[in-house]
Amino acid sequence: MSSKAPTGYPSIDKPWLKFYSEKALSTPISPCGMYDFMYNNNKDKPENTALNYFGKKMSYGEFFAEIDKTAKAFVACGVKPGDVVTLITLSCVPSVICLYALNKIGAVSVMIHPLSAENELVHYAEDCDADFAITVDDIYPN
Repeated sequence: MSSKAPTGYPSIDKPWLKFYSEKALSTPISPCGMYDFMYNNNKDKPENTALNYFGKKMSYGEFFAEIDKTAKAFVACGVKPGDVVTLITLSCVPSVICLYALNKIGAVSVMIHPLSAENELVHYAEDCDADFAITVDDIYPN
């Protein structure tokens, strides 16, 4: 952490770093993406539980298969590396699969809470300059 005067911008000042241990601060960050990191650490354990959602378990083998299928579907819809995809979805297994599938492709995921007001949904989607939006049926009219 720097001894410079605060700028007032958290993204520059990073005030949260004061809560990290020296070990955490000195641990190198993996150069690979979120999907690659998760895959590389679990590809040899396909039977292990990847997700446990309200007692329903999904193994890493199943999880990777769903991610692959979803990534192929996104690519078929025209999603490319670098595209910004807004996810206006519930906190559930399909949302997690979408997040990892988009990361695998190299697309940027922007999560928006589905209970946001209509004007907030529009603002967030425009602010991130989304190329695509994924949402649930109940939110679509907004």
